Amino acid sequence: MSEFVRAMAGLVGRLSVRAAGLAFVLASVAACPAQAQTLIDASHRVTAVPGFAGTGLAGTYYNSNVQAGALATFSAPNVCFPDCSSTNFSDGSGGLTAFTNGNATNISFLVPSNQIPTTWSNSRLTLNGYIAINQTGTYGFTLGSDDNSSLSIGGISLLAIPGCCTTVSGSASFSATGLYAVAINFMEFGGGSYLDVTASHGGSCIIGCSNGSGGYTNSGLFYSDADLQGAPAPIPGRGWPSIAILAVFGIASLARRFGRAAL
Repeated sequence: MSEFVRAMAGLVGRLSVRAAGLAFVLASVAACPAQAQTLIDASHRVTAVPGFAGTGLAGTYYNSNVQAGALATFSAPNVCFPDCSSTNFSDGSGGLTAFTNGNATNISFLVPSNQIPTTWSNSRLTLNGYIAINQTGTYGFTLGSDDNSSLSIGGISLLAIPGCCTTVSGSASFSATGLYAVAINFMEFGGGSYLDVTASHGGSCIIGCSNGSGGYTNSGLFYSDADLQGAPAPIPGRGWPSIAILAVFGIASLARRFGRAAL
């Protein structure tokens, strides 16, 4: 009886993870407006573009066949899994390393080797970080996946795929340069799989661009929190005024203190 209870508990846990992931993607789909172009104004900007290139989005890997928690983390300079041509990856061909096909870096597994899935079925990825917008204007984006996926920029749902095997496109107009938050969610159930995201500006590819040698150019436009050494610095007009006010009060306090000492 105890083995039966444990088996049922494991089944319930796996179903809960799948349901939670699907609910998240469907919620993103519902929030995604059906329009040709999305305006992302300066209020959605996190900070100014740093003076150095980003290393990629921060990725996290889950698999409901193993456990509810994260199984691995990685960096994604490009989201081209297994490439940026929507090539179908057979789930039986391998796990995370095989699926990302050399386009993920710094893969770090968080579980013992005997718990690392060797297939890609029932997998889920989240990728979070920032995209650098170096010029104002309109940017084109594509999202391709098998199965579900969603893409948001600046906290605004931009593209979503609620089902299997397609590529969608859209555009976003940015009124200010800077870093904008990016969130990509992906879920695979079984069969075959792919996930790819590309971006263009002024008619030229800027993310997910072929390097002419079978790989992809690292544009340095994707950043993670680690790149920014934790939380991004406040931008002028948001955090800095409060810091300046505190500094003024601090200086005034020191002046009073030294004034009393002089007396």
